[in-house]
Amino acid sequence: MEKMRVLIADDEIEFVTALVERLNLRGIYAEGALRADQAMVKLTIKKFDILLLDIKMPGMGCTDAVDRLLKIRPEVKIILVTGYGSSAEGEEGLEHGAHDLMAKPIKFDDLIEKMNEHYQGGDGKDHGPE
Repeated sequence: MEKMRVLIADDEIEFVTALVERLNLRGIYAEGALRADQAMVKLTIKKFDILLLDIKMPGMGCTDAVDRLLKIRPEVKIILVTGYGSSAEGEEGLEHGAHDLMAKPIKFDDLIEKMNEHYQGGDGKDHGPE
């Protein structure tokens, strides 16, 4: 089976560095981007299965970033990440095509579970109870 490819776009360098390192140690190919425009360039050049996108990044709002990133790679599964709890901006990002929303601090095992769910074909759009 092909290795999962993950791009982490967040302006917190320590968060990106630590997460890239932990994912690579788990056998998941991971790269980081510190700005949304860097993420766009990386998505243009390489295929990623999952994009972890911080909803508060300098230079571009969440919905604009989601729209632009999905135009480049419509198949990428975007998991929004926020340090501000459940925000209206995060909900708007979901309406624009993001697949999930997670609050910081992120539990690493929960993140792996979410990424596997989306990588294996779950659309992540149904967030209600079963």
